[in-house]
Amino acid sequence: MVTLPFPRWATGDLGMERGTMLNVLLVYSVVQFFTQPFGVLPAERFGIRGTVANLLGLNFVLVPVMYACVATTEAVPAALGICLLGITGAMNYAILAGLLAQAFPISVRYTGISLSYQLCSALIGGTAPLIGEWLFQSSGGSIVPVVVHQMLLVAVSLTCSLALLARSRAGMGTEADGAEPKREQEHAPKQEQATSGGGGV
Repeated sequence: MVTLPFPRWATGDLGMERGTMLNVLLVYSVVQFFTQPFGVLPAERFGIRGTVANLLGLNFVLVPVMYACVATTEAVPAALGICLLGITGAMNYAILAGLLAQAFPISVRYTGISLSYQLCSALIGGTAPLIGEWLFQSSGGSIVPVVVHQMLLVAVSLTCSLALLARSRAGMGTEADGAEPKREQEHAPKQEQATSGGGGV
């Protein structure tokens, strides 16, 4: 959430005190720690798909709001903006484990979750600060391209999450359809034995 040019933009271009910025980020970290587990509650009540769509949709909208709040250089609005954005991201993160568990069959579940998560962390999360810094420098110190880049990442996350949920649901439906004929085949010999035994008596 906090990309590389963000603190420097706030403390450098905006003139926000470094101590104030560090306190704001500390408050954000504490709020994120306590709110993240509650992400599973709306998922259980309203379903994973709707919850993920709403949380990431809110996250998308709150990206420019957060930067606007920080632009006030006041501690309270800045902390409010950062925490609101962080809460939606943290709550969605709490659902991620169950989301990935549904995406892979049991035989490759551990490898699939680990590989996909680590690749995304390295290729997307790892390069995001570098891209943000490059955009910040290339635009002459404008934060707008950084905001657009962050919103684009949220949009990609939303699209991929919904696609993954659709794929998981389709896979579960296929498994369920395949299980029914097996059950019928298992019950068929028992019914035949019962019929033949009844005829002999």
